[in-house]
Amino acid sequence: MKSLHPLRKALLLNALFSTVCAVIFLSMSDTVATWMGFDYPDVYRIVGIGLILFASDLCHQATRSELSVLRAKIASIGDFAWVAGTIIVVLFFRDHFSALGVVLLLSVSSAVLIFGILQTRGIKLIGDAS
Repeated sequence: MKSLHPLRKALLLNALFSTVCAVIFLSMSDTVATWMGFDYPDVYRIVGIGLILFASDLCHQATRSELSVLRAKIASIGDFAWVAGTIIVVLFFRDHFSALGVVLLLSVSSAVLIFGILQTRGIKLIGDAS
């Protein structure tokens, strides 16, 4: 059996991580609000819904017979935008979060950065194979 293309793996790992985060945000939004020190549980519920949609799209992309480079690029841009947004939030709105909240923001953002990088490498491999 041929192994999964690195882009497929990256998309599926990103989808798994996004789904886990979404489930936590949706099922424990009050707890997450407490951890973050930003006590707006509805914000986490909305982000959770968005992450479910994002994860669904990533799964759809990863399971097609042919990978869509354009859609993978869009997903990667979304990941890099998440990282940039997190940096902006931490730099300019740090006082709105607890110390644990900042650690969680940066930890999630680090994982998202890794997925963006892995996806970008997978996209490059498709380009190199063409």
